[in-house]
Amino acid sequence: MTITTAAPAGSALTTRDEYADAIGTAIRAAAAYYGSGDSALDDASFDLLVSLIQAYEERYPEHTDSASPTGKVAGSAVAAGEVARTAAMLSPANASGPQDLLGREASVARRLGGSC
Repeated sequence: MTITTAAPAGSALTTRDEYADAIGTAIRAAAAYYGSGDSALDDASFDLLVSLIQAYEERYPEHTDSASPTGKVAGSAVAAGEVARTAAMLSPANASGPQDLLGREASVARRLGGSC
């Protein structure tokens, strides 16, 4: 995985073009993460990017793009060309409890070719 910062901390998306670019970056990162496993964004950067997208959508709900990665949950229908996060991107801070962390540990082990 290549570790890249999506945006400086505290930054905000201020234009529709920045918003559209952020959506494209998030979609490409998620596709790479769940495809080859080699995303250009680390988990924290992806989460930051999605939070910036969500903040923009809250400020400008009329601009919300159906391709946005916000609000997508496991089991949601995915339109052609969209990538949904069907699982958390393994950020420990987002774990819902001990069982979630154990599941994430097993997932990482599988990705690395080991077992738990």
